[in-house]
Amino acid sequence: MAHDFVAGFIGGSVCTLVLHPFDTITVRLQTQSFVRAAYKNPLHCFTSICRQESVWALYKGLPVPLACVAAIGSAEIGFYGMALKYLGGHDQSIMSVHSPLLTLSAGAIAGCAVSLIDTPTDSVKVRLQVETEALQGKGKVSRIFSGPLHWLVKIHKEEGLLKGLYRGLPVGMVRAAVDLSLFFTLWDWFRSALTPPDGQIEELGFVKTCVAGALTGCCSLIFSFPFDVIKARMQADYTRPSKYGSSWDCVRKSFREGRLSGFYRGLSPALVTASVSDALAMSVVSLYLSYFEKQK
Repeated sequence: MAHDFVAGFIGGSVCTLVLHPFDTITVRLQTQSFVRAAYKNPLHCFTSICRQESVWALYKGLPVPLACVAAIGSAEIGFYGMALKYLGGHDQSIMSVHSPLLTLSAGAIAGCAVSLIDTPTDSVKVRLQVETEALQGKGKVSRIFSGPLHWLVKIHKEEGLLKGLYRGLPVGMVRAAVDLSLFFTLWDWFRSALTPPDGQIEELGFVKTCVAGALTGCCSLIFSFPFDVIKARMQADYTRPSKYGSSWDCVRKSFREGRLSGFYRGLSPALVTASVSDALAMSVVSLYLSYFEKQK
C-alpha cells in the first residue's frame, strides 16, 4: 500500500514541473469576465501574459502545487489503492483490471478524500494565478499578493483562514469524485483495449501506457470540467461581498452570463495538460508499481 502513495508522489512531481504554464492559462480563461473577456483564446492568453507580465508569470503560484500536487498525486493513487482493498479485498492491485462498479466506487471515495487536500492548495494557486484580473480596466498590471504566505495572511484577515482555504469545497468534492471514478474506470478499459489478445495488461509497453493515460485523462476531464470551472470562479472571486453566495448560485449566474459554453472555457489548454500529465503520471506509476510487484 505504501508503494501506491510513493508512485503517485513521483508522478505528481514530474507533471507539476512540466505543465504548470498550461494550468495558469486554463485558470485565466476560466475565471475571466463573461461580459468583458480579457483573452480571446489560449494563444492570446499566453501572448498577453508574456507581453504584459513576463514569461515567468506563467509560473505564478508554482511553489504551492510543487509542494502539494506531488502529495495530491500520492493521495489520489494511495487512497484509490486503499479503497480498492477495502471494497474488493486485500489482494486487489492498481495494476490489475477490476469491475466498473468497483473502480467507480473506489474512485469516488478517493476523490472525496483528495478534495480535502486539493481544495486549499487550489485556492492559493488560483488566487495567485489570477491576481492581476482584479485590476483590469485600471490601465495597469499590479500584484495583489507577494506570494503564498502573503495570500494566507491577507485572506486570514479578510475572510478567515479556513473559509478562504476551503471556498468551493462542495463543488470541488463533486468534481474530484466524478473525475477519479471515471478516470480509473477508463484507465482499466483503455489498457484492456490496447493489450494484445495473447498479452498481459500488467506488461503493457511504455508507449501504450502513455496513450492509455492520455486518453483516460482527456475523457474524464470532459465530464468533470464544468465542476472545475465553478470551483475556480468561486475561488477567484475578489468582490466584497462575494459575487457568489453558494456553488449553486455560481452555477446559475455563470449559465446566465456565459450559457453552456461558459462551463467549458479554457478546455483546450486543460486537455493538453491532462493528456500530457496523465500520460507521464500513469507511466511513472505503472513502471514503479510493476517493478515492485516483480520483486515480491
